[in-house]
Amino acid sequence: TRGNLRHATEANKDGDFWSKDWSPSAMVSDGSGGVFIITRGNLRHVTEANKDGDFWSQDWSPSAMVSNGRGGVFIITRGNLRHVTKANKDGELWSKDWHPDCNMVSDGRGGLFIISRGNLRHVTKAHKDGIVWSSDWSPSAICAAPYLPYLFHGTRADNSQDIYDNGLLASKGGRLGPGTYLTGDFELADKAADRHGVQGTGTGKLVVVVKMELGRMVDLGTDWDTKGKWQESGECSTCTGIHPPWLNFEEFREFNVRAGVSYTIVAMHSVGGHFTLPDGTKAEVTGAIRLSPAPSFQTK
Repeated sequence: TRGNLRHATEANKDGDFWSKDWSPSAMVSDGSGGVFIITRGNLRHVTEANKDGDFWSQDWSPSAMVSNGRGGVFIITRGNLRHVTKANKDGELWSKDWHPDCNMVSDGRGGLFIISRGNLRHVTKAHKDGIVWSSDWSPSAICAAPYLPYLFHGTRADNSQDIYDNGLLASKGGRLGPGTYLTGDFELADKAADRHGVQGTGTGKLVVVVKMELGRMVDLGTDWDTKGKWQESGECSTCTGIHPPWLNFEEFREFNVRAGVSYTIVAMHSVGGHFTLPDGTKAEVTGAIRLSPAPSFQTK
């Protein structure tokens, strides 16, 4: 407002003054309590620790910008879609010839939805030009749910039957304390499960797909809470944060859910998992299994 950046919260509705002399052409959340701002063509990352903003890159002329959910952004500039990360602050060129009809939105899985020339396209790392979903759109607004309805957990295939019967086993510890750990990125969960495949222990790997109401959530950003103190107040069901690079993945968002939260297992992607069939026999399963009816549980 009037060139000043203010952080308005429920506790300070007039806004805490952060910095001044802003002339923004685009601004989005970084998902960790900070923001990305393009001002006078410069992309800056503003955080509580650096309220004037860390300079990332320049010569931007944005027509749309959205967070990638992992500490970076997608920007359409001069018709080109670029993926900007901490490792590549000038942005990797994904595709070109974009004319967005409104702002674009994240798909929550590292991709995004764009309406361009009336066509709704789903853009992912595998399909950087975007897959056409539908046409004849003339949008005045577009939005996406703030958190994924589907989350993923990678583990060893030996656990397949037990998870199907009893649900996921909570971790005794982790970066965000004890609880049930999940990610919104299937590829990451699959990579984590690879540790239990040929090069790891067990008979194979398993990725469990769950639908979970995350409830009220606390976002710790890049901070650690190995003792799980976030659970002490009882106000939040879930803790989320940005995990440092792991398994050749850049920083990513993880979720830790406390005990007593309801969820449904909708599918299992198994390589070498054994399940008991309706006739009582056991069979090894490789591939995606959609569960119907889907079993429901509560986190432990």
